[in-house]
Amino acid sequence: LIPPGLQSYRYQDGGIYQILNGSTRGAGFGLDTSGSKYGALGDFANSEKMGLTKYHGFTDYFQGTVKDVDESCVVFIGDDGQGDCHPAAEKMRRFVKGGKEELGLKAAFIHKLECSDKPVCSNHTEQAGEAPVFMFSTYMDAARIAAQHGYISPDAVQRVKKEVQSFFAVYCDKERTKVPETLSDRGCLELSKSLQKDGEEISAKPALSFRAADRFKAYCGKCCKGTFSSGSSTFKFDGKNFRCHNMYHTTSWWRVWGSQASNGDCTSHCAD
Repeated sequence: LIPPGLQSYRYQDGGIYQILNGSTRGAGFGLDTSGSKYGALGDFANSEKMGLTKYHGFTDYFQGTVKDVDESCVVFIGDDGQGDCHPAAEKMRRFVKGGKEELGLKAAFIHKLECSDKPVCSNHTEQAGEAPVFMFSTYMDAARIAAQHGYISPDAVQRVKKEVQSFFAVYCDKERTKVPETLSDRGCLELSKSLQKDGEEISAKPALSFRAADRFKAYCGKCCKGTFSSGSSTFKFDGKNFRCHNMYHTTSWWRVWGSQASNGDCTSHCAD
């Protein structure tokens, strides 16, 4: 359910801001997990089938959950690796809601992946009978595109920028990743380029309180001594025990060998 007074333009005047800041009770809202649409086992790695399954989930939404809601629309976010762009977004952008001369898709935002053998995907401008498709490299770029087309406010762009800058400060050391397990150097480079588009210096300290930063602090404090291994096998974070060899692996009876962090791990994760 959408809180009364929720506005897409001015976050500070909207119901969600008031609820998050305790100034009003409002109505309940959140993710409709019971209405989630999932992939099909029969799709396997076939991007065409994956895309069609996503498109059918999109049309089912309009023919079921919001069939009688005139204001309903969808902003679709995907990538160009598994059928999200073609055929899913390509078909969504021309879908007209039942009984109305109105498109169901407001816009599609497609993340450009660095991989080979992916379906061809490109930007599409909004025109009669067709919703736009926007390609983006980082969520910072996506926020700027959304603001340029009036979907979000300048304040919303700044909130996204704080999130991206905080992520970059925690996971990247300039253009080098601190966590090769989950993020490549290329990813840090793309984030760095995106953040520098405003002409501002990128702070090395996160602008927001980031849970991931607490994980690094716990890991480096127990598993490492500077850039060298401390010899410890585990560290505690968020009430759970994790392995020093991989900060994302919890301890278990079958993970008994190679639990210590290597000097390379400590250099990557804990070097200032």
